[in-house]
Amino acid sequence: MFKLRLHRAEGADLIFQLNPGRFVLGRSPESQIPLDDPLISISHCELTVSSGGVMVRDLGSTNGTLLGGLPITQAEFLPGQVLQVGRCFLELESASGRVRPAAAAVIPRLSPKTSAGPPAADNASFLRMILSAVSYPLNETGLAILIGGAVFFTVIKFLLGAAGFLALPLAIALAGYLIAFLQRVITSSAEGDSTMPGWPDFSNFMQDGVQPFLLYLGTFLFCFGPAILVGVWGADVWEPLKIALICAGALYFPMALLAVAMSDSLASLNPVFIIASIWRTLSGYLVVCLTLALLVGVAIALEKTVALIPIPILPRLIVELIGLYFLMVETRILGLFYFTQRRRLKWL
Repeated sequence: MFKLRLHRAEGADLIFQLNPGRFVLGRSPESQIPLDDPLISISHCELTVSSGGVMVRDLGSTNGTLLGGLPITQAEFLPGQVLQVGRCFLELESASGRVRPAAAAVIPRLSPKTSAGPPAADNASFLRMILSAVSYPLNETGLAILIGGAVFFTVIKFLLGAAGFLALPLAIALAGYLIAFLQRVITSSAEGDSTMPGWPDFSNFMQDGVQPFLLYLGTFLFCFGPAILVGVWGADVWEPLKIALICAGALYFPMALLAVAMSDSLASLNPVFIIASIWRTLSGYLVVCLTLALLVGVAIALEKTVALIPIPILPRLIVELIGLYFLMVETRILGLFYFTQRRRLKWL
């Protein structure tokens, strides 16, 4: 009936025969079509094949599914069209090999130093994008996601107070869920998407909650762990060293967080890799660091001011709203940094 061609930069293309049924594409070895790419989710998307054609549906993946270069949730997959999941490009072919003319497509060929997508922009364009990031949570569906998220986290945090011994694992899962969403903001922005992604699915406690939390925790400890150790066990004479380590960690952290979000792996924390990336994009990266520091300071000041409101529950809700808004803006900036500097970063 149909065949799925996986285009590869090196070596022969892989062909998958699509008989009637359901095919899951993902990083899991148990997937019907396993794909080895850190940007691909465990269960990324699925194809439903019938005599009438092929339908593709995203399964709440972290980095989304593109069909013909456009993000989709569910769509008909026509022969000749190209499906992109992570850095994999898959073309649908009919069993006869004929392609509908309207669906003909050009397949991007990736090499270790090139990637599909728009060219890198200059620093002036990046500065304009930073300004646009301020309104990002308020655009299109962003406002509904922002308000709904603030209400959700306010209610859940209130309920955690009565959760007893379950409070800690539930808090970890809640934090991991938020981190998974912010990772989606980074990766979608890194692809140049102007629309805020929706909240990810939560079907597996470990995969959807604990794993994203551990990724962030590992990144944070790698960057600030030395300063924490010096602060805990060091004498007063070590104070200048602690301050130096905090500053170094703060400079290292944004690039490290971006790398881990894009690769979904702590292996990206490699100092050789991160320091080289910082050096290649130094001027733009310093702008990012200063902007993020400013946003964090403004958020803290606003949250402390709002906490003085003498109305029950309302301050907590507004604090959640402010915190979530600034996290969206900050992760948007990180994604846009990658989008505009990808050629200099040379990550692919």
